Amino acid sequence: MDARNRAGDFYPLAERLPAWARLAPAALVEAVRSDLRRYVGRSLDDDVIMVAVRRNCPPDTI
Repeated sequence: MDARNRAGDFYPLAERLPAWARLAPAALVEAVRSDLRRYVGRSLDDDVIMVAVRRNCPPDTI
């Protein structure tokens, strides 16, 4: 992700995702979108595409 705040810092997606790990896919996308808009401090003026997938098996079975 290459969105930056007014100071020029990149959006820290990897740092924020763990807090939203248990959200349903649609809620996760909305949480990221809302947080991203707050972080950049303005409307998003470029394309944004997000995909969230829910796993149906325990992580250690893959």
